[in-house]
Amino acid sequence: MHDLRKLSDKRVQVSSFRQDSDLSSLNINVLVEDWPDIVFRYYEDTDDLAVYFVKASPGIIDYCEDASDDILVSYDSNDKIVSVDIDGISKILQYHMFDVKEEVDEKPPFTLNSVYYQDSDILKVYFIDFIPSASTVCKKTDIEDIEIEVDDTGRIVCILFCNANEKIAKPITEEERKSLALKCEEETKELVKWSNRIVHAYDRKF
Repeated sequence: MHDLRKLSDKRVQVSSFRQDSDLSSLNINVLVEDWPDIVFRYYEDTDDLAVYFVKASPGIIDYCEDASDDILVSYDSNDKIVSVDIDGISKILQYHMFDVKEEVDEKPPFTLNSVYYQDSDILKVYFIDFIPSASTVCKKTDIEDIEIEVDDTGRIVCILFCNANEKIAKPITEEERKSLALKCEEETKELVKWSNRIVHAYDRKF
Protein backbone atom coordinates (compact mmCIF):
# COMPACT_ATOMS: atom_id res chain seq x y z
CA MET A 1 0.00 0.00 0.00
CA HIS A 2 1.46 3.34 -1.05
CA ASP A 3 2.07 6.29 1.26
CA LEU A 4 -0.04 8.88 -0.57
CA ARG A 5 1.57 11.99 0.83
CA LYS A 6 1.14 15.12 -1.23
CA LEU A 7 4.09 16.76 -2.95
CA SER A 8 5.47 19.91 -1.31
CA ASP A 9 8.81 21.33 -2.48
CA LYS A 10 10.82 19.87 -5.30
CA ARG A 11 13.82 21.10 -7.30
CA VAL A 12 14.26 19.91 -10.85
CA GLN A 13 17.04 20.33 -13.39
CA VAL A 14 15.98 21.44 -16.84
CA SER A 15 16.01 18.60 -19.31
CA SER A 16 18.40 19.13 -22.21
CA PHE A 17 17.68 16.03 -24.28
CA ARG A 18 14.09 16.60 -25.37
CA GLN A 19 12.68 17.63 -28.70
CA ASP A 20 9.07 18.39 -29.60
CA SER A 21 7.38 15.69 -31.65
CA ASP A 22 6.09 18.20 -34.19
CA LEU A 23 9.63 19.47 -34.85
CA SER A 24 11.30 16.07 -34.86
CA SER A 25 8.85 14.86 -37.49
CA LEU A 26 10.18 17.59 -39.78
CA ASN A 27 13.80 16.52 -39.13
CA ILE A 28 14.66 19.93 -37.70
CA ASN A 29 17.63 20.05 -35.37
CA VAL A 30 16.64 22.15 -32.37
CA LEU A 31 19.41 23.56 -30.19
CA VAL A 32 18.41 22.90 -26.58
CA GLU A 33 20.39 24.06 -23.57
CA ASP A 34 20.12 23.97 -19.80
CA TRP A 35 18.07 26.50 -17.84
CA PRO A 36 18.78 27.29 -14.16
CA ASP A 37 17.05 25.07 -11.62
CA ILE A 38 13.31 25.52 -11.29
CA VAL A 39 11.53 24.92 -7.99
CA PHE A 40 7.86 24.15 -7.52
CA ARG A 41 5.74 24.17 -4.39
CA TYR A 42 2.31 22.57 -4.07
CA TYR A 43 -0.11 24.03 -1.52
CA GLU A 44 -2.48 21.23 -0.59
CA ASP A 45 -4.85 23.43 1.44
CA THR A 46 -5.63 25.65 -1.55
CA ASP A 47 -4.78 23.18 -4.35
CA ASP A 48 -2.39 25.72 -5.86
CA LEU A 49 0.93 25.17 -7.62
CA ALA A 50 3.74 27.75 -7.61
CA VAL A 51 6.63 27.46 -10.08
CA TYR A 52 9.66 29.57 -9.12
CA PHE A 53 12.41 30.65 -11.51
CA VAL A 54 14.15 32.49 -8.67
CA LYS A 55 14.20 31.47 -5.01
CA ALA A 56 11.49 33.40 -3.19
CA SER A 57 12.55 35.68 -0.35
CA PRO A 58 11.46 39.11 0.99
CA GLY A 59 11.70 41.85 -1.62
CA ILE A 60 12.04 39.59 -4.67
CA ILE A 61 8.46 39.97 -5.93
CA ASP A 62 7.44 43.53 -6.79
CA TYR A 63 4.01 43.04 -8.41
CA CYS A 64 1.72 40.45 -10.02
CA GLU A 65 -0.48 40.16 -13.12
CA ASP A 66 -3.21 37.71 -14.13
CA ALA A 67 -2.38 35.69 -17.24
CA SER A 68 -5.81 34.04 -17.01
CA ASP A 69 -8.48 33.34 -14.41
CA ASP A 70 -6.31 30.54 -13.01
CA ILE A 71 -2.73 31.71 -13.66
CA LEU A 72 -0.97 34.52 -11.77
CA VAL A 73 2.47 35.76 -12.86
CA SER A 74 4.79 37.53 -10.39
CA TYR A 75 7.52 39.98 -11.41
CA ASP A 76 10.56 41.63 -9.84
CA SER A 77 11.26 45.37 -9.92
CA ASN A 78 12.90 44.96 -13.35
CA ASP A 79 9.71 43.48 -14.87
CA LYS A 80 11.24 39.98 -15.03
CA ILE A 81 9.13 36.91 -14.28
CA VAL A 82 9.92 35.44 -10.86
CA SER A 83 7.16 32.85 -10.52
CA VAL A 84 3.92 31.48 -11.92
CA ASP A 85 1.02 30.41 -9.67
CA ILE A 86 -1.71 28.08 -10.92
CA ASP A 87 -4.94 27.93 -8.93
CA GLY A 88 -6.98 24.75 -8.53
CA ILE A 89 -4.55 22.53 -10.40
CA SER A 90 -6.47 19.33 -9.65
CA LYS A 91 -9.10 20.55 -12.11
CA ILE A 92 -6.72 22.20 -14.58
CA LEU A 93 -4.05 19.49 -14.82
CA GLN A 94 -4.76 15.86 -15.68
CA TYR A 95 -2.30 14.54 -13.07
CA HIS A 96 -2.28 13.57 -9.41
CA MET A 97 -0.15 15.37 -6.79
CA PHE A 98 0.75 12.38 -4.62
CA ASP A 99 4.43 11.56 -4.06
CA VAL A 100 4.28 8.22 -5.91
CA LYS A 101 5.24 7.29 -9.46
CA GLU A 102 2.21 5.08 -10.11
CA GLU A 103 -1.18 6.20 -11.37
CA VAL A 104 -3.76 7.22 -8.77
CA ASP A 105 -7.45 7.21 -9.73
CA GLU A 106 -6.30 6.61 -13.33
CA LYS A 107 -4.24 9.82 -13.28
CA PRO A 108 -0.47 9.81 -14.05
CA PRO A 109 1.92 11.42 -11.53
CA PHE A 110 2.77 15.09 -11.72
CA THR A 111 6.27 15.91 -12.98
CA LEU A 112 7.94 19.14 -13.98
CA ASN A 113 10.10 19.11 -17.11
CA SER A 114 11.43 22.15 -18.91
CA VAL A 115 12.81 22.58 -22.39
CA TYR A 116 14.61 25.72 -23.59
CA TYR A 117 15.02 26.30 -27.33
CA GLN A 118 17.97 28.62 -27.79
CA ASP A 119 17.35 29.44 -31.45
CA SER A 120 13.82 30.72 -30.82
CA ASP A 121 14.42 31.80 -27.19
CA ILE A 122 11.37 29.82 -26.04
CA LEU A 123 11.10 28.06 -22.69
CA LYS A 124 8.45 25.37 -22.25
CA VAL A 125 7.55 24.13 -18.77
CA TYR A 126 5.80 20.75 -19.04
CA PHE A 127 3.74 19.14 -16.28
CA ILE A 128 4.19 15.67 -17.75
CA ASP A 129 7.10 13.27 -18.22
CA PHE A 130 6.90 13.12 -22.00
CA ILE A 131 6.48 15.42 -24.95
CA PRO A 132 2.78 15.50 -25.94
CA SER A 133 1.55 14.62 -29.39
CA ALA A 134 0.48 17.08 -32.06
CA SER A 135 -3.08 16.86 -30.72
CA THR A 136 -2.26 19.60 -28.19
CA VAL A 137 -3.13 23.20 -28.97
CA CYS A 138 -1.40 26.44 -27.92
CA LYS A 139 -3.58 29.23 -26.55
CA LYS A 140 -2.66 32.83 -25.81
CA THR A 141 -3.08 34.29 -22.34
CA ASP A 142 -3.75 37.88 -21.25
CA ILE A 143 0.01 38.44 -20.97
CA GLU A 144 2.09 38.90 -24.09
CA ASP A 145 4.74 36.22 -24.63
CA ILE A 146 3.03 33.68 -22.35
CA GLU A 147 0.92 30.87 -23.81
CA ILE A 148 -0.52 27.61 -22.52
CA GLU A 149 -0.60 24.27 -24.30
CA VAL A 150 -3.72 22.17 -23.68
CA ASP A 151 -4.66 18.60 -24.56
CA ASP A 152 -7.87 17.46 -26.25
CA THR A 153 -9.72 17.56 -22.91
CA GLY A 154 -8.76 21.21 -22.30
CA ARG A 155 -6.29 20.39 -19.52
CA ILE A 156 -3.00 22.31 -19.36
CA VAL A 157 0.11 20.26 -20.23
CA CYS A 158 2.59 23.10 -20.71
CA ILE A 159 3.24 26.81 -20.18
CA LEU A 160 5.25 28.48 -22.93
CA PHE A 161 7.40 31.61 -22.44
CA CYS A 162 8.52 33.50 -25.55
CA ASN A 163 11.59 35.78 -25.34
CA ALA A 164 12.56 33.79 -22.24
CA ASN A 165 16.02 35.28 -21.76
CA GLU A 166 14.57 38.76 -21.73
CA LYS A 167 11.38 38.02 -19.76
CA ILE A 168 12.43 35.54 -17.03
CA ALA A 169 14.43 36.58 -13.97
CA LYS A 170 17.88 35.07 -13.44
CA PRO A 171 19.25 33.81 -10.10
CA ILE A 172 20.66 36.58 -7.89
CA THR A 173 23.56 36.65 -5.44
CA GLU A 174 23.15 36.44 -1.67
CA GLU A 175 24.28 40.06 -1.40
CA GLU A 176 21.55 41.16 -3.79
CA ARG A 177 19.05 39.06 -1.85
CA LYS A 178 20.05 40.68 1.47
CA SER A 179 19.82 44.14 -0.08
CA LEU A 180 16.30 43.46 -1.38
CA ALA A 181 15.23 42.05 1.99
CA LEU A 182 16.54 45.16 3.78
CA LYS A 183 14.76 47.46 1.34
CA CYS A 184 11.53 45.47 1.82
CA GLU A 185 11.87 45.76 5.62
CA GLU A 186 12.38 49.52 5.42
CA GLU A 187 9.37 49.96 3.13
CA THR A 188 7.24 47.86 5.49
CA LYS A 189 8.24 50.06 8.43
CA GLU A 190 7.29 53.17 6.47
CA LEU A 191 3.89 51.68 5.61
CA VAL A 192 3.29 50.89 9.29
CA LYS A 193 4.18 54.47 10.23
CA TRP A 194 1.76 55.90 7.67
CA SER A 195 -0.94 53.49 8.78
CA ASN A 196 -0.49 54.50 12.41
CA ARG A 197 -0.65 58.19 11.49
CA ILE A 198 -3.93 57.66 9.62
CA VAL A 199 -5.41 55.76 12.57
CA HIS A 200 -4.35 58.44 15.05
CA ALA A 201 -5.73 61.23 12.85
CA TYR A 202 -9.03 59.34 12.55
CA ASP A 203 -9.23 58.81 16.31
CA ARG A 204 -8.61 62.52 17.04
CA LYS A 205 -11.28 63.52 14.55
CA PHE A 206 -13.93 61.24 16.02
